[in-house]
Amino acid sequence: MAYTRFPPSIGPSSVPADRLTDRQVEAQQPRRPSVSVVAEPLHPMLMVFLATLFVPLVMSLGGLALTPARVVLVLLVVPASAMFLSGRAGRVCTADILMLLFTAWMAVTMLVYGGLGQLEFIGISAIEILCPYLLARCLVRSQAQFEAMLRVLKVIAMAIAVLAAVEAITGRNLLSMLFDPIGRVHPALPDRYERRMGMVRAQSAFPHPIVFGVIMSMLFAPLFFLRRPDGDGKWGLKAAIFPAVATFFSLSVGAWFSLIIQGALIAWNHLLRDVPRRWTIFLVLVVIGYVTIDLLSNRTPIQVAFSYLTLNSHNAYWRQLIFQFGMDNVWAHPIFGIGLGDWVRPAWMHSSSVDNYWLLNTMRHGIPGFLLLAGAYAAVIWALAKTRLDDPVLSSYRLGLIAMLIGVAFSITTVHIWGTVFYMLQFMLGAGIWLRDAPQGTQGQQITGPQITEAPLPNRSARPSS
Repeated sequence: MAYTRFPPSIGPSSVPADRLTDRQVEAQQPRRPSVSVVAEPLHPMLMVFLATLFVPLVMSLGGLALTPARVVLVLLVVPASAMFLSGRAGRVCTADILMLLFTAWMAVTMLVYGGLGQLEFIGISAIEILCPYLLARCLVRSQAQFEAMLRVLKVIAMAIAVLAAVEAITGRNLLSMLFDPIGRVHPALPDRYERRMGMVRAQSAFPHPIVFGVIMSMLFAPLFFLRRPDGDGKWGLKAAIFPAVATFFSLSVGAWFSLIIQGALIAWNHLLRDVPRRWTIFLVLVVIGYVTIDLLSNRTPIQVAFSYLTLNSHNAYWRQLIFQFGMDNVWAHPIFGIGLGDWVRPAWMHSSSVDNYWLLNTMRHGIPGFLLLAGAYAAVIWALAKTRLDDPVLSSYRLGLIAMLIGVAFSITTVHIWGTVFYMLQFMLGAGIWLRDAPQGTQGQQITGPQITEAPLPNRSARPSS
C-alpha cells in the first residue's frame, strides 16, 4: 500500500471543496511550470510623467499655475485619449464610465456656478482627472509593465526617503534648494507650523507635509509585493521600507494612518491565510466595531476617527467643525453644490480650507458628484476583488493595490489633495485594472502557478508559494 499522509477516512477527496484552505487547494493541484516574466522598460511617456510629479517647480501662464506635471498632462492628453479610444486599454469597465461621468458632471456644476467664465477651469480639471487615469489604463497592461512602473517608483522612493530624513532633522529641503535657481518652488512651511517629535515636518517636492505623506504612502503596499524578474520576493520587502520612512518623516498622522491600514490588511491576509472566509469575517468585524462605537460613545464614529487622526487636539476639533458645517453646505446645495464659491460657516472660522477630499468634492459638485467620484474609486476596488486570479504573484499585486486604495481612501478624509498628489492617485486607480484581464492572459507576460484564492506574503524563495 502506498504511503499517504492522509488517513483513509479523511483523505482530500472526502473534504468538501468549499471547506479547503488555500494550502490544501495548492497541495491537491499539480504544479505547473513557471514562466519567467520578461522584464521590459517603462514606457517613455510614463517615465516622464512619474518623474515630473516629484519636481517642486511652480510656474504661471496668464494666471494659470503650471507645474511640470501639469504641463506634461496637457501635452499627453490627446495621445492618451487616442490610445483609450483605439482600445489600447482593453474592455471598458465600470470605473471608466463613472470617471467620464464625474468629469462631465464636474463641467455641469462649474457652468452652473460661473457660466462660460469657468471654461478654462473645466478644461484643465478634465485633463487632470482623466489624463493620469487613461495613461495608466493604456500603458500598464501586463505584469511586466506593472513591475517596470514599480521599479521606477522604488528608485524615486529611495531618493525621496533620504531627502525627507535630511529635511526633517536639519530643516533644509535639499530638493527645493536644487530647483530654486531654475524657478519658483513650493514655499517652505511658515514658522507657525509646530515641530513634532523634535523634527521639522518634511514636505519634499510638495506644498504641504501631509500631502507628501499621502503620496509616499501610496507606494507602500504595491512595493511590498514587488518581485525581481527572477521571482525573488524579499526585494519588495526591502523596497517598501523607503516609502514608509518617507511617510514617517512627514510627521502627519493622516498619512501614517494610510500605512497602518495597509499593513493591517496585509497582516490579516497572512495570519488568516488558511481561513477561506477571512475577508467576510473582516468586514463583519468592521461593521460590528462601527456600530459598537456609535452605541457606546457620545460622539459619532467619524468624530472619534478624527480625534485619533491627528497629534494635535485643536486640529482634531477643527476637522470635526469643518465636517459639521461642510455637511450643512452639502444639504443646502445637494445637487449642483457650491462650485468654487466660499462655504457658509461661523464668522470665527476664518480659514476657508476644507481638510477632507471627499467632503470638499461633495460641497463643490453636490451629492451626484460624490457618488460618481466615490463610485469610480469603489468600482476599481470591486473589479480587482472579484477577479479570479490563479497566480499567487498576481494575487499579491492585487492585494497590494486594494490595501493601498483602502488606506488612502481613509487618509484623505483628513486632507484635500490636489495637483501632483491628485495626479498620482488617479494614476494608481488606473494602474491595476489590467489584473481584471489577467485570467484571459496579459499578452503572455504573466507567471503561471498554483491556483489560490488570496495573496501570500512575499517569501525568499524564487518560486512563488503561499
